[in-house]
Order: sequence, then C-alpha cells, then structure tokens
Amino acid sequence: MKAKRQQLSLTSWGRVRARREIAAEGLEYDLHLHEEIELALFDEGCGELFAFDHSLQVPEGGVYAVHAEVAHTFVSHPRGAGVRALVVHFPRAVLQNFDAPSCLPTRKHSAAALVFDGPASSNLRALFRDVVELTDDGEDPVRGMEVRAALYRLLAALSRTQVAGRVPRQEATQRGGADGARLTEVYNYVNHRLAGEIELSEAARRAGMRTESFCRFFKRTTGQTFTHYVNGARLAHAARELVAGNRPVLELCYECGFQNASYFHRRFKERYGVTPREYRRHYSANGGAPELPASGRF
Repeated sequence: MKAKRQQLSLTSWGRVRARREIAAEGLEYDLHLHEEIELALFDEGCGELFAFDHSLQVPEGGVYAVHAEVAHTFVSHPRGAGVRALVVHFPRAVLQNFDAPSCLPTRKHSAAALVFDGPASSNLRALFRDVVELTDDGEDPVRGMEVRAALYRLLAALSRTQVAGRVPRQEATQRGGADGARLTEVYNYVNHRLAGEIELSEAARRAGMRTESFCRFFKRTTGQTFTHYVNGARLAHAARELVAGNRPVLELCYECGFQNASYFHRRFKERYGVTPREYRRHYSANGGAPELPASGRF
C-alpha cells in the first residue's frame, strides 16, 4: 500500500491543527504521511499504531506521537468499535525558538513514533482539550499566541511522561532535506509494491544513486539493510491485515510478496513471537497483539 501524502489545513496564526475525532464505527486510516508532527489522545477506544515496519499498541486512554514525514496508519480494536480521540498536528517550525530535542517527544526519544505509558492523566487530558478548544475558537494574533502556549504546555507535560514503546527513528527523518526526500521516495516504492517484486536496483535509481552507494546510504541512515526493511514492511502489512479482517493467512502471505508459506510463517514468528494464526487469535481474544519476545522489542 502506497503512503498517501496529506496536506493539512493549519490555523494561520497558531500554525496548529487540533480537532476531536469521533468515529462510531472505529478507525482504519490509510497509510499516509504529512509534514506535521501528530499527537493523539484516545478518550475512548484503543487499537494499533503502525509506523514504518513496526507496530505499537495504543490502550484506551493512551497517547501516541508520530514524527513528521513518517508513514503511519492506525487500526482500532476490535474492528468497528467506537473511538473518541483528540488529535493535534503542528509543524516543526513552531518550535524554532526552543530547544527542540527537549521539547519534542519524538526527538527526545529518537523515535519515529511512540506510545506513552498507561492511560493519560487528568492533567494531560486537560492540556489536550485546551489546544483543541482554543483552536476551535477563531483566529487572530492573540489567539495564535494562546494556541501555541497551550501546545507548549502539552509538550512540556509529555516530555515528563514515561514512554511504553517506540519505533526507532530513521536518521533521515531527523535531517530531512535531500536524504529525507530520497528515503520517502524509496518507502513509497516499497509500500506500493509489497505484493510484487521489489528490486534493489530500482530503489537505488529512485534514490538517485548507484546500487552500491545506495546500500551504504540506506544502512547508514536507517540502521538496517534494504532487504531487512522490505521484509519488515511486508510483515507489518500482514500484521495489519490479520487484525483488520478474516482473510486467509495464505492469501495474505502472497499479497505481502512472500512466495513460500513456510518462509513467511518462519519470518513472522521471528518478528512477532507467534505464528500469523496465533497473532490473529490472540488479538481477537485479548484486544491487542501478543507481547513481543525480547529480541523483537522496539
């Protein structure tokens, strides 16, 4: 599945987008990315956040953060269950006068995405609501200052909140620029061709590099080989589909680009600690994915 680029509408003065997300039949976002950082608090409902080739459980009352330019999606659990959330988007530019690594949770924890530990405190809920209500209340320079001040208070509180799980950040998501553009092009190529053949030479061409240079670049900027990333992206897609529906495991195996069922089962169990069928069964019975083995933790 190709990650769709979203253009978000931000307030002209505060440069923040904040809203209440209410979905009586659950959430199941398409894979997408945007230039803004995303924060979400789930007042009601829970689910699974997928970013790059990893997944994180988001409990009811939980809070997650996703860095800018990170392809991600969210599937509520159980499928079709109601969800109420407070969602905030803002560009990195709103922190340009601050020490961003200290103020931004994803930067502080070197994460592409992260979930905070346990249900949100009443203080965090109030801070999320402040941002949403101020953003809803019109636009002018003073209102923009108030929106930003509310956002800064929220980020300060999150910087002191324990993290339960994280997706490691690819180096290029921090640097952006040419490296970020190259990797985004490669990620889109991989996600668009999960069911088919993914060629190293084509990925290198899309990054504007020779194959050998691309292999070194990808390993240096992401911390993993291109083959490892492709397998991880395919397995993450399989995990999403396992919890989102009841399609046969063998069908998902081929849809994710694995031509050998036993190889697919072996790689899935190495990553998630259980077979695909056990993953689906555990998710359905317990409201979340099984506990990952120590080697598979983020």
